[in-house]
Parts: sequence; structure tokens; C-alpha cells
Amino acid sequence: MKQIGLMMSALRGGMKRWLVLMVLLLSVSLTHGAMGAEDDTQQWTSVTIKHALTPDVSANFTARVRLDEDISHAKDLLVRPWLSVKATDGLSLGLGYDHIEPFPSSANSEDRVWQQLEFKLGVFDLPVSGHFRLEERFLEDVDTTIFRTRWRLELEIPIPDEDWYFSSFNEVFLNHNSDSDGPQSGFDQNRLFFGLGGNLADRVKAEFGYQWVYERKSGEDENIHALILNLTIQTGNTSRP
Repeated sequence: MKQIGLMMSALRGGMKRWLVLMVLLLSVSLTHGAMGAEDDTQQWTSVTIKHALTPDVSANFTARVRLDEDISHAKDLLVRPWLSVKATDGLSLGLGYDHIEPFPSSANSEDRVWQQLEFKLGVFDLPVSGHFRLEERFLEDVDTTIFRTRWRLELEIPIPDEDWYFSSFNEVFLNHNSDSDGPQSGFDQNRLFFGLGGNLADRVKAEFGYQWVYERKSGEDENIHALILNLTIQTGNTSRP
């Protein structure tokens, strides 16, 4: 427990530096995104079920559908089973698998395995959460396993006297190697979200809002303006004996 406490102290101490770094990365992506990237309006809908096996361990499943081409075409389906283990009140570990099936099926699919460190803490007297995720990506017709990290910081601000809250996050994606027929090392994409969240019922939460994505492509880069709807359902027994 002492080692975990030292880890959390170090994490808090480094958060200000990570905030500065993410702001700089966001500024860079905004600058590039304004320079002639292709625009597309999309709609992303996801449903997540979090089932508590014990108060500290949960088995989870997410399904997400994305519509692109100005919300006129089904782009892909993501399915994500994953396991989360609570280490302390502010630190959790995760292990998961993603499969992305494109539409039409003639496009290339993707499988990936990932490991995650998730945290919740206070920075500048604000409730900040986020995660660091390492992904091993297996893309169809790409011979190399692509390693990618995702750095996410999220802020939720409760609305006084309401069950709703303002939500915002920024997530940076970085590739750590390249393939001649696939992704290139370096900056991959940035996702910036603003929205509202709240409880629809006991153990049912919804979030909706706007997400801007700047994604580096082998040809022309892409600006995605996505309408987001996320539904989270909690099941299982979370109470301690």
C-alpha cells in the first residue's frame, strides 16, 4: 500500500506537467487541423455495461457504432470486452480487447489488445480523471504490430442542485512505430469533447455532446465533427460485506 501511495503522490506531482504537455499537443493539432484538412460530420453512439464481480473488480463490455459521410453512412462497429481492477480509491488497472469491423466488410478490420492505468485525483482544486493506455494494434493487411499510447484527461463539473454535470476531456494518440502500408510513428490523432452527463435512472447514466477529432492520414488529414451519445449501465453488487 505504501508503494501505491507513493505512486499516487508522484502522479499528482506530475499532473501539472502533463496538463501543460496536453495543452501544447492540442495547440499543435489545432494549428494543423486548420490547414486544409478534410471535414466530415459524424455520429458516434456507444453502450457500456459495467458488471461488478466484487466491489473492486468489474467485467465490462462496450459496443460503439459510428456513422460518417455527414451521418449518411455506417462507418464501423467496435466491440470491447475489458476487465477493471481497483487498486486504491484513486487508481485502477485495466486489461481489454477491441475489434473494429468496418462497413462495408471489404474495408480493413482491426484488432487490438490494451493495458490501462486509470486515475482520479484533484488538480488545481478540480476533480480530474483520466487514463494512460498502451495498445498493440493488429491491422488487416499490415504486417507490423503497431504500438500506440493514449493519454486522456477528463473534467466533470457538477451543476448545483441538479443530477447533471458538465463534462470535457482531451485525449492524445501517439504511434510508436511505423509500417509502410499502415500508420506512421508520431502524432496520430487528438479528441476534444464537451457535453453534459447525468443519471437517467438508478445505475443508468447518459452523456451527450460534441467531439472534435483531428486525425493524421496518409493522404489528406481529417477534421471530424462528431455528435456523441454514450449510455452506461451498472450491474452487479458493488456493496462490501
